Amino acid sequence: MNLEKIEKIEYKAYEKLINIELFNEIIAFISNTRTGKETNNILYEIENKCIWNKRVSCQNFQEKYKFQYFGELLERYEERMENSIENIRAIVLALGYGKNIIENSMIMGTQLIDFINRIKSVAEKDIYIKGALYLYDSKKYDKYGEDLFNKDYSNTEEIIFVLSIFSDRVNEFFDHKREQIIRLLAKDRNMEVIGNIGILSWLVKNIYPLIYKDRKKDISILKALIKLPTGFQKEDTTTYKELLNNGYSEEDIAYLNYFMLYYHPVPKTVKLGYSIVEEKIAINLCKVYINNEKSYENNVYNFIQGILCRYDKFDIKCYGYSGIKDAIKYEINVTNPITFTELYQELGENLYSFDILDEKWDIVSKKMEEDKYEEILDKFLLNCKNEKDRLLNSIKKYNELTGKNYVESFLNRSYYRQIVFDFLVDNNVILLKDFFENILKNGKQNEENYLKSYIKGVKNKKSFEFLKYLLRINKYNINEISDIGFDFEELLNHYGYSYSSYTLNLKKKFLNIKEQKFLFNCLENFIFYYRPKKYLKFLEAALKYDKIDKFFKKSELRNIYLLLCELEPKTYNHEWLQKKFLTTEELEEIREKEKRKKQLEKENELLEAKKSVMEGFKQEEIDTLEKLYKFCDKFEYSTTKFQFCADIVKEYLLKNISKFITNNDNTMQLMDILEILIDKEKISTVEFTRIMYEYIKKGVQKDEYINTTC
Repeated sequence: MNLEKIEKIEYKAYEKLINIELFNEIIAFISNTRTGKETNNILYEIENKCIWNKRVSCQNFQEKYKFQYFGELLERYEERMENSIENIRAIVLALGYGKNIIENSMIMGTQLIDFINRIKSVAEKDIYIKGALYLYDSKKYDKYGEDLFNKDYSNTEEIIFVLSIFSDRVNEFFDHKREQIIRLLAKDRNMEVIGNIGILSWLVKNIYPLIYKDRKKDISILKALIKLPTGFQKEDTTTYKELLNNGYSEEDIAYLNYFMLYYHPVPKTVKLGYSIVEEKIAINLCKVYINNEKSYENNVYNFIQGILCRYDKFDIKCYGYSGIKDAIKYEINVTNPITFTELYQELGENLYSFDILDEKWDIVSKKMEEDKYEEILDKFLLNCKNEKDRLLNSIKKYNELTGKNYVESFLNRSYYRQIVFDFLVDNNVILLKDFFENILKNGKQNEENYLKSYIKGVKNKKSFEFLKYLLRINKYNINEISDIGFDFEELLNHYGYSYSSYTLNLKKKFLNIKEQKFLFNCLENFIFYYRPKKYLKFLEAALKYDKIDKFFKKSELRNIYLLLCELEPKTYNHEWLQKKFLTTEELEEIREKEKRKKQLEKENELLEAKKSVMEGFKQEEIDTLEKLYKFCDKFEYSTTKFQFCADIVKEYLLKNISKFITNNDNTMQLMDILEILIDKEKISTVEFTRIMYEYIKKGVQKDEYINTTC
C-alpha cells in the first residue's frame, strides 16, 4: 500500500502565520552550503523541536532568489522576496532553529546584527519572532523568553508553538501553564483538527513523557489524546467519550484516530500495514465523513478518496470483507449533495440517496459531468417502480435543469443503459412507435440502438404490437423488418453438430395461440424468402413443435411431413415424427424393414470379420508355435473375430501339431494357446488331449527329453 497517496494537510494553523515552505527551504539552503560534519544529527534535532520542519530540496532556491549564502539572505531578503510578516517569521525562525548548522563563514560583517535590529520592533508584539530570537540566543534574549513564559494564551496554536520553544524547560513550562494548555486543548480549543494533524501529532509525541504517569484528574483530556493512536476509538470507549465531552466532534475523533498513525507519536501506536485494527479505523473514518450532513473542503474529499483507494483491497479481511467499499456499502447514506458529487466516482454504485425532485439536489446537475448526471438519473428512475407520476416528474425536472431531452439521450447506443430503456418502455414513458420515428428522423435506423435490443426475439407484448404496426403500415418487407431489430432468427434455437438443427422459440406467455401463429407465419415467410437454405430444417423444426397442431390441421401437417421426407430423406427416420404422422400399417412396415436391415447388417459384419481373420492368418505365414500364439492373442478380446480365429487355430493344430519340434519353449507356447482356447470354450477336453498326445508322441519317438515341469 502506498501511504503517500492519502493527502494530509498538516500545519494549516501555522501556514496562515508563517511561510512554512520558505522556512524549510532556508534550513535546506543552510545545510547544503555548510562545510562542517554531523549535519544530519543537527537536522534530526531540528525536526524533533520544530513542529513543521521537513527535509526538502532547495535546488531551485538559489536560482529563484539569487542568494549565494545565508548572510546575503538576511541582508537582501526585502529586495528579492515579498517583505511580508509570514516571510520575516520564516527567516528568523530558520535562524533560531538552525543556529547550530549556521557557520561563521555564512555571515559577513554586520549582516546578522543589521537583520536583528530591523526586526526588533516587530518582535515586541510578535510571539513567533520573540520565540525565534530566544531560540537563537536564550541568554541575550532572555527577556523574550520570560515574556513568552508568563504570557496568558488564548489561541491553541500559540501555546503549542511556545511549548516547542521551551524544549529545554518543557516540564517547567507545562507545570506553569498546565491549566491553560488543558483548557486550550479541551473546550476552549480554537484550532481546527482537520488540516492540523501534523501539529497535534507533534504535541501528543512531546507531551507523552510529561503525562503518561500523571495521575491527576485534570489532565484526562490529554490522557485521551495520547491514547488516541493506540487502538480503534469507538463510541463506547473512554477515550472517545472524553474527547467528545471536551469539544471534539465525531469527525475530529475519527480523523485523529486514523491520521495520527502516520506519525507514530506514542508507544503502542497501531502499526500501518497488515493490521486489522488499522482497517477498522479507516472504515469508521469513511463512514463518519460520508454520512455527515455538512459539506467539506476539497482536502477532506481528497483524503477520503485516498483512503478508498488505499484500502480497495484489504491486507487482512475485515468484518469478513475483502475491501473497504464492500465494508461500508450497507452503512453509508449520503445526505449532502456536495459529498455525493465528490465521491460519486468512487462510490457511485453504492450511493442511493439522490432525489432529483428535492431541490437541495439541484446543485448536482451543475457539479457533475453530463454523462454522470444522466447515469444518476438512470439509477434514480429504476427505483420509481409503480410511481408513474414520480417517474414523469423526475424526467421533466431533469429536462429543466439540464436544458436537454432525457428521452432523446437514448438515440445514441450505450449498452449499459439498456435496462433503463426497457424500464421506460415498459412504463409507457417511451413509446416504441415514436422512438422509431425519431430514429428515422435522426438517420440512425441502420445503427445499433436500444430499440433493436428491446424488440429482438419478440420478448414481450409491446415488441409484438410494434411488429404488427410495422406490417400494418406496409412500408417494409419481412426482411427489412428483421433488419429494424426483430431478427426473426432469434425465434430459432440452434443445436446439434455445427448448429445444423433447430427448435422453434415461439412459446411466449404474453401471446395467445392466434398471436403465436401470426409470429410463426412471420418466421416462415422470412426463412422461405431470405434464408432458403434453412427452410427444410425449419419445416422439420415446425413439425416437431408441440403446439403446431394448434396452427394447422393434422392432414396438412402429414402432407408436409411426407413431402419433406421426399426432399430430405433423413426426416423419414425420425421416430417421433413417424409416430405422429404415419398409420399403424406404415409403422409396422417400417419396423419390418428395420428388422431385416439389422439382420443383414449382422450377417455382413460376421462375413467381414471372418474374411479379416482369414486374411490375417495367411499374411502371418505361421511356421512356429510362437507366431501362432501371437496370432491367437491378437483376437482374444474381440468376441466376433475370436470365434473365427479359434476355429482356424484349432484346425491348424489338429493337422500340423506333429510338425513342431518338441522342446521346452514350444511346449510352453502350446500350453498358452490351448489355455486360451479352453478358457473361451473353443476346444473340448478330448481335443486338448488329442493335440497334446500327438505333440508328445513325436517327441518320445525321437527320444528327446521334455521337461515335465512345463
